[in-house]
Amino acid sequence: MTNYFDRVFHLLDKWRHLPNYQLERRADVYFAIFLRDFLQFRTGSDLQEILIPEFPIKRDLIWPDHPTHKSVKVDYVLFSDNRANVYFVELKTDRLSRRKEQDRYLDRCTVIGFERILRELLSITGRTKYRQKYYHLLHAIADAGYLKIPDGLEAALFPDVKRNAGGLIDQIDIL
Repeated sequence: MTNYFDRVFHLLDKWRHLPNYQLERRADVYFAIFLRDFLQFRTGSDLQEILIPEFPIKRDLIWPDHPTHKSVKVDYVLFSDNRANVYFVELKTDRLSRRKEQDRYLDRCTVIGFERILRELLSITGRTKYRQKYYHLLHAIADAGYLKIPDGLEAALFPDVKRNAGGLIDQIDIL
């Protein structure tokens, strides 16, 4: 019997050459399986198991002249075991998918620092209609050791968002 992963990777490799096929969107979960080990090898750092895809960064951190609560996304974020480093990873499967604008905002993130990125992420969380999804994101970041979520926030968001959720979001501590 043929290995299913071999078949999947064969199809992905074959289809990536087609004009409208977006390999990155379909293959990211397969690359994610190997990403932590690869990044540990490349950096020499021990990394936490936590891997967060589509990490939002508030747009006006990158472009301060255009205030908004919208975000740009980084393909993945990973954290070193000792919390000394946060790694933003962009997956590129084709040279043509590389954008200078994206390089600029990733460079800008290194200047801004992760604490400020988190502070602005909390401001997005307080304003979004997707607070439950952001709660899961914040919980992953808390598991990595960068946030302390107040007691009661989960109950204020699930199964439905309650009025006190905003006040509890304001009580999240950045560590």
